[in-house]
Amino acid sequence: NGADAVVLLVGIDGSQEGEEHDRSNCTLPGLQPKLVSAIAATGKPVAMVLIHGGALCLGTLKDGVPAIVDAFYGGERGAEALAEVLFGEYNPSGKLPVTMYDQDFLITNPLTQMSVTKPPGRTHLYYSGTPEYAFGTGLSYSTWTMAPTAAPTELAAARGAAATLGV
Repeated sequence: NGADAVVLLVGIDGSQEGEEHDRSNCTLPGLQPKLVSAIAATGKPVAMVLIHGGALCLGTLKDGVPAIVDAFYGGERGAEALAEVLFGEYNPSGKLPVTMYDQDFLITNPLTQMSVTKPPGRTHLYYSGTPEYAFGTGLSYSTWTMAPTAAPTELAAARGAAATLGV
């Protein structure tokens, strides 16, 4: 109760997902949604840190906290990197490598049925709805923009050959 702010780490681990087994849903498991809601209801500033490998569905949980840091699986120096971001010693600039869909979409298209090579609506390549967070979403502590630049010629790739840029 005496804390000025809360850093709340939630997510999943390798026992729930991995290269050879997919999760059956995309929500935070167990009592974690209730924990997030209870902490958000305290009125304290909350930074919710997501620890996971695959996409998560946050639903209304994302609306109850002022800050979300998506840390994925951080590796051996993950805690140090997270602390540097949270205390402003490092300016985060990462972009999401996945699309975070709403839970209703994943009820219709289960995680175990996702394919990166065929439609309908699987992966950000085919999805036509509004995701919770789109592939490439990300913020930093500063203001900046990214925009495509004009290239003098077109990029082309031949069968099995690497892409080349002709100038």
